[in-house]
Amino acid sequence: MNKNAQFDFFNLITLDPGALSLIIKAPLSNREANLLYRLWKTCDRDDSGRLRLADNIDSSDMSTLRNKGIIVGYGHPGTVEISKKGKEIINQIILHAEKSAFESNENDSIDYQEIFRDVKFGPKKTANKIASAQHQGQLNWLEKVICG
Repeated sequence: MNKNAQFDFFNLITLDPGALSLIIKAPLSNREANLLYRLWKTCDRDDSGRLRLADNIDSSDMSTLRNKGIIVGYGHPGTVEISKKGKEIINQIILHAEKSAFESNENDSIDYQEIFRDVKFGPKKTANKIASAQHQGQLNWLEKVICG
């Protein structure tokens, strides 16, 4: 790499920190993350704690998860085990995307790309929310009651 290319890449990152989100990719696609989460949530477990796979699960999807190191032991008769890497991904999904029982909808799909971005770079900042608006010298009703 010549000096000009190094300089341009350095300037790209320092001038636009959002450019890193273009470079760092999530380890799973949204489809694969949905499959992993659905396996973890709905599959039964055998005596040793391994997941029993349903008959309708596509073997190519399972092979992709195995090749990426998310599951181990695929090839045993109908059971798999989720690896440490897969458990970390499930943990991220639960912490960032799972809703309460009152809000849950079985058809909700998980946007793992956004979850991964939030974990790596922090949540997106929204200036339009009321909670993040700055006071302009005025007190709200609670501050008026407390401060007098």
